[in-house]
Amino acid sequence: MSLKIPIQNLFSWIVKFNIIWAVFSPITLALILSKYELRGLFILKDIVFYLSFLFLLLLSKSKRLYIYTFLIFLFIVYILFLTAIFFELKTWIIYNLRQLISPILIIGFGFYIKIKDEDKIVEIIRFLYKISFWVIVIGVIFRLIGMWDYLSLVNYFNLKGIPVDPRGVSYMFYEPIAFHTERLVSTILDPISLGHIIATPLILCYYSVAITGKKRKKLLFVFFIGLILTFSKGAILQVILALFFFNKNLSKLVRFVIPTLFIVMFLMIVNIEGVLIHLIGLKNAIIYLNLFGHGLGMVGNYAKMFADNLSIYYQFKISDTFIGSVIGQIGLVGFIFWASFFLPKIRSAIVGKKVFVGSIIIISQLIIATISENTLNFTSFIIPGMISGLLIKKGI
Repeated sequence: MSLKIPIQNLFSWIVKFNIIWAVFSPITLALILSKYELRGLFILKDIVFYLSFLFLLLLSKSKRLYIYTFLIFLFIVYILFLTAIFFELKTWIIYNLRQLISPILIIGFGFYIKIKDEDKIVEIIRFLYKISFWVIVIGVIFRLIGMWDYLSLVNYFNLKGIPVDPRGVSYMFYEPIAFHTERLVSTILDPISLGHIIATPLILCYYSVAITGKKRKKLLFVFFIGLILTFSKGAILQVILALFFFNKNLSKLVRFVIPTLFIVMFLMIVNIEGVLIHLIGLKNAIIYLNLFGHGLGMVGNYAKMFADNLSIYYQFKISDTFIGSVIGQIGLVGFIFWASFFLPKIRSAIVGKKVFVGSIIIISQLIIATISENTLNFTSFIIPGMISGLLIKKGI
């Protein structure tokens, strides 16, 4: 017993540290890169999580974790073997490999980390509430003081291949449908990722996970305002799906009508061309579907950022969709292999009458990933994935 308690505390601390690093690593990197223009420093954003996963492997005695990790290894070998045989191995495809592997590593980490004490999980969720609250507050302060006039983000975005405006920030910082209002980005430096990060505590808070009473209502209000200020359409739709469509406590009519009304209203106010870009990317991925894909790193937004040959990218025009990008790169066989890592963990959101919040967060984010490529990137998914994995394992 004396050995188990410290390990529980250690694992809990590791999860908390990953949450802290997830929300503060982007701005930390921006500070460093404003002085030192080194692209390789971006590995710092991921390294804490990968070291945590390795640490978990070393400490855990779970055969299921070892099997899960071995299957991920087989998946990587399959992708690289396929690329070597039918296409060409290039150094820049490592970015796309990371894009494919990160989500399944993250959810596996949360699912297999041995935090059996429910009080520890409650502690982690409450910690997430506090961090999310302060990230929103910091984001509002940054907007009020014009933070980006003092901290240069030019190197941060240029090294990622993202164009900047004369002010030196990404064009994603502004929302066209709201008269180019500056969006809330806080320490994340990406309104889309921030939206999905806020969506997680908002959904948890709505379903009264580890919180009740007046404090719950106050936090719900803050999270809701924070989410709206990001203007992250995908994250807002994720919340609508999670709160209504997958809410088994509501009638089937309400579950269908409210999301439908939201989508209709959304289509009435947004630039339809912006929506079509995502839908066309998904449509093209389905139209040009084949067994083994068009090559790792050859389609999707990452191809445009890193590939040295864009002929395949322009030929198939698969972009702005994470799921479409996965299908386009590794084909039907690869996609089934990839999706198999998620299916056992989202099943409870669909079958039965009980509401499983962890599964709801994952499946709603996966749905948005069909029409958004940023939805399952490392920054957007690390907090939702870890927390959901924890909750799914505990049947919450």
